[in-house]
Amino acid sequence: MFAVVGDTQKHVYRDVYYGKDTTSYIYDWIVANKDSKKISLVMGLGDITDKDGVDQTADDGIDQTDLEWDIAVEQHAKLEKAGIPYTLVRGNQLQICQMRDDGVGCFLVHRVA
Repeated sequence: MFAVVGDTQKHVYRDVYYGKDTTSYIYDWIVANKDSKKISLVMGLGDITDKDGVDQTADDGIDQTDLEWDIAVEQHAKLEKAGIPYTLVRGNQLQICQMRDDGVGCFLVHRVA
């Protein structure tokens, strides 16, 4: 059986900005139910974080992009530790769009462990 996780970008966003723990709830549930639900793969279907990889340093000097990615990486590490393979699909929030000399405007942000 597959577990399907849609865009987690707003969950991660709420975790960072409002002190919620919704992202952890999703991945903890998957790990806890791995055997009973016979979960053999987790498929991520879109944006993992809300920020686009550009420095999002707030007034407090903390880069919000890094905080979002820290949460995302931590959650995927739970799957790895539990031995659950997973796939990720790049969403539009996971690219940096800045025109380069070679004409390529967007490229994938590489951050997931």
